[in-house]
Amino acid sequence: MQKLAEGTTREVYLNVETGLVHKLQKSCRREYANMNEVLIWEAVKGTSKEKHFLPVLSWDKYKREIVVPFSEDVEAKDLQSQDMIPVYWEDRFLHNLGWYKGRVVIRDYGDMSLTDLHYWGEASRYIWVTDEEADECYSY
Repeated sequence: MQKLAEGTTREVYLNVETGLVHKLQKSCRREYANMNEVLIWEAVKGTSKEKHFLPVLSWDKYKREIVVPFSEDVEAKDLQSQDMIPVYWEDRFLHNLGWYKGRVVIRDYGDMSLTDLHYWGEASRYIWVTDEEADECYSY
């Protein structure tokens, strides 16, 4: 397994043999990102919203590990020609998006809530921020 990323609550690995990505919760306590991704995927699967999300292929009983397809990184310039990203998605960091089957999808939606998903129905263009810009915005 090759480590791709590490966030606050998860570590992300690529299984180089299968080409699948494994998102592993760091702790059993108060960690919800994987659970959210499974719940949201199950809610959008088979709907018009499905096209905006990277699918969750499988998960273990407690959702400590979920498996998703690999997606390539996107750059801000890639987003100009893409379909709109849903307004209900507020975590607008480029590293949370990826290329999957020729389109840009949300690949990290562990912080999204089902309430947001159902409340907002339309798509909208956003101003995207890089990690560096986000650091500047949130540093006091």
